[in-house]
Amino acid sequence: AAAATAPPPARNRSSASLARWLVYHSGWSSLGTVSVRLGGRPWSNVRSVADGLGANSTGKPVLYLPFPDPSYRDIEAEPRASLSFSQASLAGAAPGRAGGQASPPPPTCGGIDPEDPTCARLHLSGTLRPLTTKADVESAEARFCARHPHARWLCEGGAHTGGRYYAIEPTSLVFFDDYGGAAALSVAEYLAASPLGLPAPRPRVAAA
Repeated sequence: AAAATAPPPARNRSSASLARWLVYHSGWSSLGTVSVRLGGRPWSNVRSVADGLGANSTGKPVLYLPFPDPSYRDIEAEPRASLSFSQASLAGAAPGRAGGQASPPPPTCGGIDPEDPTCARLHLSGTLRPLTTKADVESAEARFCARHPHARWLCEGGAHTGGRYYAIEPTSLVFFDDYGGAAALSVAEYLAASPLGLPAPRPRVAAA
C-alpha cells in the first residue's frame, strides 16, 4: 500500500516557512488545556488537526472535540490553549535529505532524537475559537476530508455523540529548528509565511 509523507524541508528556508510547513503537513497535535477534571492543573490530549490545502492554508489548524471528550469541557470553561507539533511525527521528514520512495520507511528527522534542535518543534498558544457559521463548519469539514480520509466522521458532521469544530487564534509561539534556542519568530511573521515554497509531499511505498 502507498502512504504519503511530507518531504524534508530545505535547510536554507526561513523559520517562518518551516513552521508553516510543519503545521501544513501535520495530521495531529498535542492539545494543552487547563483541566476542569484536574481542578485547574495542566493537561494535554492528542487530537487530529487539519490546515487548509494549497492556497487555503492559513496556519491556523482546525480540530474537532466531541462533547464527552475532557478537552471539550476544558475549552468551554477556559478557551486558552496550546497546540504542539513535532517534525518527528512526519515519517521520513529529515532536514537536508532528499525525499522519495522508501521501504521500509526512513526514520523520522533522519534518525536523530526528536529533541534534537534541528528536528523542528512548534508550540502555538492562543484561544480556541468555536466555528459556528455554516461557512466555517463546511470549511473545517472539507479540510478534514482532505487530510483524514480514513476518519470520515470528522468531515461528515462529527461524532455521533455530538461535538464542535474549533480553530486556534494564536497569540504567541515558540519554534525550535536549529541550535541556539528558539527562533526569533513572531506570530505575524508565521501567519504571513507560506508552506507552499517547500517541496510537495511524495508517495512512499510501505513495507510489505
